[in-house]
Amino acid sequence: MAVAAKAKRRRYYPVIVRQPDENDNLVTFMPLSELAKTLKVHLSTVTRWASTGHLKRTEKKLQNAYNYSLADAVYIRQTPSRELYERGIILTPKMNRDATLRTVAQYVENTAPYAENQGQAWDDFDLCEVLEAVERGERVEDIAKRLGRSWPAVVNKIHTLREAGDLPEDLDDHDKQLKGEWREGALAFLTPEERDALS
Repeated sequence: MAVAAKAKRRRYYPVIVRQPDENDNLVTFMPLSELAKTLKVHLSTVTRWASTGHLKRTEKKLQNAYNYSLADAVYIRQTPSRELYERGIILTPKMNRDATLRTVAQYVENTAPYAENQGQAWDDFDLCEVLEAVERGERVEDIAKRLGRSWPAVVNKIHTLREAGDLPEDLDDHDKQLKGEWREGALAFLTPEERDALS
């Protein structure tokens, strides 16, 4: 009886392409799948960044696909979304934004008739109810109706509680695996000039 020898796991090396830009500075490019692995984000996230035009791409397709700038992706990944928005970098395509706005408007409309406590201070009962309901996995709309608050008020309170550390981040198991230290690994693939520009 022959025992199959265990294959040694090969070290992962991403596909990197370096091309000069208009100023003859080398720019590091990667396929979207490699960007996602390097930055530890979902492939759909970097695809969305690329579709909004905020990542430089190679002039020509390489192996039937464009490659995108790692430095641009690192900049977007490390910069807070509020700061990106203030600089005019909107990472959600218009049709997704419109659908999101319609959904939010529907939630607001559904909870407005029940929002008799809107504008009043949040007491300990309200905060405990929000904490327990979120931990039970209840919908925000149901929490808002029960507390007599609007949907946006409850969403903002949940966000505030998460920032304060009273609620854990809303991450599924896959997101937890993707989180972690990504920056040093990504910067290692960049040229020194690109690293300096990001500092």
